[in-house]
Amino acid sequence: MINTVSRASDDKDTMKKIQDKIQQILPKNGDKNPGQKSENPRDTWWNNNAKHIWNGMICALTYTEKKDTGESAKIKQDSGLKNALLDNDGKKPKKNGKYSDYEKVKLEDTSGPKINQSSSTSENKPTTLTNFISRPPYFRYLEEWGETFCGTQKRLLKDVKTNCLDENGGKKCSGDGEACDRTDILNEGLFAELYGSSCAISCRSYKKWISRKKEEFIKQENAYNNQKVNCETESKGAAPNNGDNGFCGTLGRCNTAAAFLNKLKSGPCKSENGEDKKGNSHITFDVNGETFRYEKYCGTCPEFKINCTKVKCTSGGMQNGCKDNKINAANFKTMGQPTEINMLVSDKSKNGSQNGLEDCISSGIFKGFREDVWECGNFCGYVVCKPKTSDGEKVSGKENGENQIILINALLKRWVEYFFEDYNKIRKKLNPCGNKSEKTICTNECLDTWISKKKGEWQQIKDRYKKLNKNKNDEDSNDLKNFLEQGIFESDKKKAIKPCGDLNAFENSCGLNGAHSSKTKGDDERDLVKQRR
Repeated sequence: MINTVSRASDDKDTMKKIQDKIQQILPKNGDKNPGQKSENPRDTWWNNNAKHIWNGMICALTYTEKKDTGESAKIKQDSGLKNALLDNDGKKPKKNGKYSDYEKVKLEDTSGPKINQSSSTSENKPTTLTNFISRPPYFRYLEEWGETFCGTQKRLLKDVKTNCLDENGGKKCSGDGEACDRTDILNEGLFAELYGSSCAISCRSYKKWISRKKEEFIKQENAYNNQKVNCETESKGAAPNNGDNGFCGTLGRCNTAAAFLNKLKSGPCKSENGEDKKGNSHITFDVNGETFRYEKYCGTCPEFKINCTKVKCTSGGMQNGCKDNKINAANFKTMGQPTEINMLVSDKSKNGSQNGLEDCISSGIFKGFREDVWECGNFCGYVVCKPKTSDGEKVSGKENGENQIILINALLKRWVEYFFEDYNKIRKKLNPCGNKSEKTICTNECLDTWISKKKGEWQQIKDRYKKLNKNKNDEDSNDLKNFLEQGIFESDKKKAIKPCGDLNAFENSCGLNGAHSSKTKGDDERDLVKQRR
């Protein structure tokens, strides 16, 4: 073709030079065997630089940060560490030392994640650093994700058990902070203190963490199969692409991310008693199992213990109403017609348009809202609530839903948490609107609609509580302000009342407590929900 073009061209010398160049390149490419893959630049780079990087890492271990009096911190080499780790020149790891050759360094149980291989002797050999880094990045990440998950879960659950369980392992407090044993606790109603605040704080932290980890795990499950196929395909190529040291061949035993992670029985994922296959003594990665749930330790109290001699039962008499010194879900049968309390809760259901909050969805603040419906009744002076069920499915979507019961102050606690979380999301989205340097055009339809609904919910809670608690009015001695002073709300509360430093400053600025009316004629009642804009 080039000869044909050159004959039609006046510049034959130029075309000849192009032809000669092409002929010089083509034979070189043709010398390679058909089907042979080109060298992987990443592998080549690592092979050339790995030992230098390792030497640098060992050298870095000999340096510590020290701060002399009146001076800023300085990096200094520790002579003891230098003599222990480096050779006489102080440039390379000590010859024949534990860290002298990165290709021979082994990953022990305490030094990182390790798949517990079975069967053949070769698979039971300790994993070397070289073998570990030769594995595809996705599977290295998945191992590290699993190890981090196990370690963090054990630490968080330790806090939960310490704060929520008694000495015998029984439930001392609910995940909302209610004391399950109330025989010596006065029934103070809607604004009553939650005596298990430390349990509620630990459980809230754990719930948020385990929810994020569940979403991450689902993503790993969805990506695993493609990554597995890619690994097996690439491992069949010619060297250096076939550099996984046989790792991809072992993936045939693990068809899911859960199966892969369940082999992590070293380090944090190892059962404390070593019985990895007995009962629930080990961490099992199953999206539908106990691992990604929180109800076992952070659920509701199975029942409330009360002192029947200190309460007044208005239905069934003392004999029938409070003979067992406890309140459980079965007692709802004696409470008469229950009163419903509804609340909208933001979630990822993407059904905001069904609840009149389309503007909050289109603005990108929320993905959707669900409606939680609770049934509440009065049992011997205690206002008790449980989630309502419909067609066999409970609103919250949790198992054993009909047996979940909480007291009215715990329901208020949930509503306040939802309020603060959603309000702070809206406020964060609208913050640029108050900055004059920003040219963002903002509308407040979402905020107006959301506030309107929250006002309605707040009024409903107060009205329904008064209806259920006709013979007791505790609003004068236990108001919302005191309720919000509990540590459970501290973090979200601070964000919501900025720039005010505390509730007293906020009260003077915007009004806070419905029990203390505004003295200005024509003003609305000074109420947190009605004034928080």
